[in-house]
Amino acid sequence: MSTSESVRSCLSPDVHYIVCKVGLEKEEYPGIESIVTQDGKVCWSSIASHLHYFKTEKWSLDCIKSVRLLGPVCKSVHFHLMSLTKEQFEKQYGIQFEWTNNKEVGMF
Repeated sequence: MSTSESVRSCLSPDVHYIVCKVGLEKEEYPGIESIVTQDGKVCWSSIASHLHYFKTEKWSLDCIKSVRLLGPVCKSVHFHLMSLTKEQFEKQYGIQFEWTNNKEVGMF
């Protein structure tokens, strides 16, 4: 996390704060089975359920609240991916990196 030291990032200071501080405030993580199916597909309706909107003249995305709600989702996915062996990762996700012609990018 950001401290009084400067953080090297390609993100602007405001975006860095939102993603790295606000997005990780909650420490309760949803179960991975509600986010990713056993065959490795993303449950988009589960992701969308973590978005928050407010109504002014029209419905608008509340970015701060949405990031706050999505941070734990991202952390759950991170924990899940880190728990996989190289073989499991390649079996489930390796094909997703073939289009890059650089499959090693996605590997450990």
